Amino acid sequence: MNIKGICRYITIILIFCTIFFILTVDSSIQNKNINSNSMKIENSNLNENIENIWIKRIDRRIEYGIYGIVTISDLIELINNGTETINYFYFTIEELYENNIKYINAYSKSGASLPTIESNFRYNGLKTYIIYFSEPLYSKNSMKLNIKSAYINLINISGSSTTQEMLLTINLSPYLPYKITQLETVISAPPESSLGKFNPETDSEGTSKFYHRTNLPKYYKEYISGSYTYSTDTIIEFVNIIRRIYINPWGDIRVIEEHRVNNTGKISIKSYKWAIPKEARNITAYDNIGHITGIQLNEQINDDGKTKNVTMNLINNRFELSGGSSVGYKIEYYL
Repeated sequence: MNIKGICRYITIILIFCTIFFILTVDSSIQNKNINSNSMKIENSNLNENIENIWIKRIDRRIEYGIYGIVTISDLIELINNGTETINYFYFTIEELYENNIKYINAYSKSGASLPTIESNFRYNGLKTYIIYFSEPLYSKNSMKLNIKSAYINLINISGSSTTQEMLLTINLSPYLPYKITQLETVISAPPESSLGKFNPETDSEGTSKFYHRTNLPKYYKEYISGSYTYSTDTIIEFVNIIRRIYINPWGDIRVIEEHRVNNTGKISIKSYKWAIPKEARNITAYDNIGHITGIQLNEQINDDGKTKNVTMNLINNRFELSGGSSVGYKIEYYL
C-alpha cells in the first residue's frame, strides 16, 4: 500500500472514531436527561401527594410487649384536599428508628390488606414506604387506613431477679411528611405491670397513658419517656425458629420446629406460651436429653379464629430459665 492509500485509511478510521464518540456522548446526555426527568416526575408526584393529603385524625396505640417488642397501630383518617385522584400514601420512618423496625403492614377500613412496598427513593433522606389504596381517593373524599408496625431493641431493662423495670423513649406521633389536625395517642404496658414515671406526665387509666395533640406540623417530634415494673412476667425472645414440613402419600402433614429461646429480662421463666395453627394435634417436645413433659396444647381456639395456644412448662422435668440464659428444643405436631 502506497503512502496516499495509508493516509486515506487513517482518515477513514479517524472519521469513524469521531462519529462513534459523538453518538456515545449524545446517548449518555440523553440518558442523563431521562433519569433527571424521571426524578423530577417522582419528586413532583410526591410533592403533589403531600400537599393534597390532609390528615384529619390519627389514633395511635403504642404497646410495650413482654417479648421485648414494641407494636404500634396507627389508625389514620385522611382527606384528599386537592383536585386530582390519589392512589397511594407515603409512610416515612424516623432515622432514629429505621434499623429497629421489623415489619409494617397496612389495612383498609374493612380490614383488607393493602400493598406496602419500601421505596428506593428516600424522601428527605428517610426510609419511605408506599401504601397503595384498594380504591382511588377522589377529590374532597376521605379514607381510613390502619398501619401496624413492630420494633425491637427500643426497651431498656434494669432491676433484679424479682422485679424488673422497663424504660421506653418513643415519638408521640408517626414521623410523616403530612400535617396532622388531631392526634390521640395511647401508650400501654402489659396488664400485670405497674406504671412508673412518664415525661411528660398525663392522664392514665390502669396501665395506659393518654396524650392529646392538635394542629401538628410535618415531621412532628415529641419524645415520650416512660417506665413500668413487673414481677410476674419477663421478656423472652424467640431467637431462632426452624420449621420443617413433611407430607406423606396419605395426606398427613407432620411439622417439626426447632426453637431457641432467650430470657432477655431479669426474672426467671417457669413457663411461656405461643400460638400454632388450630388444626394442630398430637404435640410433643424433646431435646438432647429426651422427652419434655411440660408441653400442653390448649384446645380452645383463639380470638383470631386461626390459632390455638401452646404452653411450655419448664419446671415439670427441666428447670427455670434464669435471666440472660437460653434454652433449645424441638416440637413436633400433626395437621
